[in-house]
Amino acid sequence: QLEVVDNANGLYTLTYRLTVSGVFRLSIQLSDGHIRGSPFVVTIAPASVSAQSTLSGPSSGVAGTPVQLVVRARDQFGNPQPGGGMWSQFSTSLQPVGSAASNTWASRNQLTVADEGDGRYTLTLFAIPVGTYTFTVLFGSTPLAGSGLQVALAEASAPQLPSGGALSPSGPPPLPLFARPTTPAGP
Repeated sequence: QLEVVDNANGLYTLTYRLTVSGVFRLSIQLSDGHIRGSPFVVTIAPASVSAQSTLSGPSSGVAGTPVQLVVRARDQFGNPQPGGGMWSQFSTSLQPVGSAASNTWASRNQLTVADEGDGRYTLTLFAIPVGTYTFTVLFGSTPLAGSGLQVALAEASAPQLPSGGALSPSGPPPLPLFARPTTPAGP
């Protein structure tokens, strides 16, 4: 809603609360025409990062292989954050559902976070055993949208032998290679 205040000196103060970030054209007209310089180009940046940030990722995978999740930093209105460097405002939790994991797994678990530099953070979990897990990301003490994401990890399938009982000379299909993500180099 636009608020206009007559400053009683020939100047007016206009106030408008925006909830969408982006580049806009602002037209100001007096009587039947634009004032000098109108329309203006106005860039509205997102507000500060908030718990409106989102978590996404797969709901299933293979135990022992990396699982990647993505956090998208957003402001209180859901606008995506354009830059990086905000990960320190988040915290994570991974909990087994039921008796899915042994007590020794927590010490072996590894989490890397790659700041993509555009408001996205790629989280890679390594060495997770078979089971179902709930992954939560918090902003302060508030869970992000998509938090409580359940990921079910199954055992890897053994390669199937052809009907003759031996593997072909080419062998089983190659396993995917995974590299630990790193923070991208600066410009």
